[in-house]
Amino acid sequence: MSDQRRQGFVLADKPIEWGSARLVGQLQRTLLEQSPEPPSGRRKRPTVGHTGTLDRFAGGLMLLLVGRCTALADFFLHADKTYLADFAFGQSTDTHDCTGAVDNAVPEHEARIFFESRLDDIQAEIRSFINWTQQQPPLF
Repeated sequence: MSDQRRQGFVLADKPIEWGSARLVGQLQRTLLEQSPEPPSGRRKRPTVGHTGTLDRFAGGLMLLLVGRCTALADFFLHADKTYLADFAFGQSTDTHDCTGAVDNAVPEHEARIFFESRLDDIQAEIRSFINWTQQQPPLF
C-alpha cells in the first residue's frame, strides 16, 4: 500500500472495554499487515490518530485519521459531538461505575414512584447537561 493510499478517515465502532488507544493500535496493525513488503524489507508503521477518546465503558463510533489527515485532528476534536447514555437509577456501586458491586439500592417500585413524581425536575436537570461540561472522573 503506497503512502498515498494510507491517507484518509476510518469510522470505527469501538467495542465496550476497549480503550481508544487499543482501537488506534488495531488499525495501525491492520494497515501494516495489508501494506506490501518494501524493497528495504521494513514496513513503516502508519500514522493513525483519533478525534477524541471514548470512555473504556462506552462503545460507539470513533473517527480515526490516517496519515497526513491526522493534521485535521484538532478541527474534529473541537467539533460538536452527540452522546447517548443509559442510566440505572436507584442504585450505586462501590467504584462509582458499572464494574463495581452494588453497595446501595432502592427497590425498583420505590425508585419508579420517586422518579415519576419528579419527572419535570429530572428532565430539567438532564437538559442542563446539554452543554460543555468539565467532568471530574473518580479516583478508581
